[in-house]
Amino acid sequence: LDFHGGRSCGNDAYYNLTSSTAVVTDGLTKCNRYNFSATVSPTPFNPRTPLATGALPGVSGATQFQQTATGIAGKASDASATIATLASYLQTNGHLTDGEGNNSRYTAGHSLYRLQLFMSQAGQLAGDEEQFSAMLALLANDLNIPARVVVGVQSLPANGTNVITGSDISAWVEVQAQDGQWEDIPTSLFMPKNPPPAIRTTSMAIT
Repeated sequence: LDFHGGRSCGNDAYYNLTSSTAVVTDGLTKCNRYNFSATVSPTPFNPRTPLATGALPGVSGATQFQQTATGIAGKASDASATIATLASYLQTNGHLTDGEGNNSRYTAGHSLYRLQLFMSQAGQLAGDEEQFSAMLALLANDLNIPARVVVGVQSLPANGTNVITGSDISAWVEVQAQDGQWEDIPTSLFMPKNPPPAIRTTSMAIT
């Protein structure tokens, strides 16, 4: 991790091995640039892989959805089966929308308030990768399965420019195996394809 331009950030940068994330405590300035080099070998989720136990630090306190997670998981035979059951529930019962047009009521964000609306009885189980990934990871951690959300680009744009824009960014979930490795849960396992149902409106003429 090399920093260039602006003030030096090398002494303020820290890397968390548990969450595999880096943070610069004093923040970045407009002129800061950095190069990050790493070799990552994606490991797809294998239902037969024994998973680790224990919620990630900082997530164990977010237990608002613990009862919901327990109800969805039911009597799943093991942690891997639990993940598969949670993912299937979200995909089967959810709706895909980016909140544009007539779906503006499905707002962006993944705050606890937004996720509470997401799982409420008011038909809010609708959103995009941001909400579904955050919800799946929270439900897993509430069931003592370490899971995290990854935000990034899964493949380079097909235009050959290698220029990444906001529309290329996605989110997905990783769960930790007993050997410490992180396994990808592809969005195809938990993301729905159908849009939210249209809102019915009634017009009344007053005479």
